[in-house]
Amino acid sequence: MTTAHHPAAPHLLVLIAISSVSPLAINIVVPAMPGLQRVFDTDYATVQLALSLYLAAFALGQLIMGPLSDRFGRRPVVLAGLGLFIAGSAMCVAAPNVEVLLAGRIVQAIGGAAGLSLARAIVRDLHEKDRAAAMIGYMTTGMAMAQTVSPTVGGLIYERVGWSGIFWMLIVAGVLTLAMAVANLGETNRHRGGRFDLARLAGSWRTLLSLPAFVLPTATAASASAVYFAFMGGAPFIATETMGLSPSAYGLYFVMVAGGYAIGNFFSGRQAARFGTARMINIGNGLALAGTVAMIAGLVAGIAHPLVLFLPMLMVSIANGVTLPSAVAEAVSARPDLAGAAAGLNGACQVGVGALGSAWAGAYVASGTWPLALIMCGFATASLLLGIVSARMLASGA
Repeated sequence: MTTAHHPAAPHLLVLIAISSVSPLAINIVVPAMPGLQRVFDTDYATVQLALSLYLAAFALGQLIMGPLSDRFGRRPVVLAGLGLFIAGSAMCVAAPNVEVLLAGRIVQAIGGAAGLSLARAIVRDLHEKDRAAAMIGYMTTGMAMAQTVSPTVGGLIYERVGWSGIFWMLIVAGVLTLAMAVANLGETNRHRGGRFDLARLAGSWRTLLSLPAFVLPTATAASASAVYFAFMGGAPFIATETMGLSPSAYGLYFVMVAGGYAIGNFFSGRQAARFGTARMINIGNGLALAGTVAMIAGLVAGIAHPLVLFLPMLMVSIANGVTLPSAVAEAVSARPDLAGAAAGLNGACQVGVGALGSAWAGAYVASGTWPLALIMCGFATASLLLGIVSARMLASGA
């Protein structure tokens, strides 16, 4: 086992950058999805796979990248992942048809998985649980600010340059992030070493899945994330095809969503150590459920304005910013020696359930806004109940 001296913490901007490239790749493409349906002469359900397949591959990538980083270290896995992200973006630029585009998105997602999951593991390498929750909150505040502008930028690029310009921008973002990581990201994993094989990988997962201290906060985070991803899967079609918004106008409305996530994460950064992770999770889950109920109430009232989607989603996104840093910190603290595997499995569950919510919303979106609102409310309810059970488990010391 490696026993090298623990290096200085990487700069917060580097952690923000490596954790932002994959969310950037999700959000910058979303406003263009209805247009890609026409570009590639296919149906919306197929184009929506550019989101749901990305999420599924992102989940798979996190399952692999986390344990790899426990064996080989955080730094080499992050650098390799960024290289894959750049390669997948290049495949998308060169795509002659929707099938190649989707394949490029899968490669892009697997590479991007290293950054988001391992940035969290790096924070846990360096800080104890409550401080880790606060640092994850600060880190994801910066990440959310990048998400705030990306849908607007994606819509503007698509309208002025075309769909390939979006992926050229992702190549540039990947190259710049790789350069930052090479220059500043040191190795933080003091437990790395040993032999890596499938049996070891499966053993890490079995260990984690046997621990309620990992399973309950992970299930909570997955359900909370699915509320957001369901919105991402259905809202672009509703906003552009039903409500008549342009891709860039959708991006401008989306500023409310990503800005809310930044607000929630900033609150987590300031208050997680004071309130504790269990209370933060329950505060966020209660707000998320209130947001989805508000969306349903707006539909019952017959409101057809885009704000019937985006104002409740502002509440949901603030809630996610409050819930997720604490839920993730709980999960990756279950076994500090398996923090990489825990971060990867936790992230995979979040994105895997999110992909289900996204695909589900995309499949029913042609029926109107009601299915989207009900799917979101169902996931928010599940997250609230799981969070309550998790808090009681923590209070009892189980």
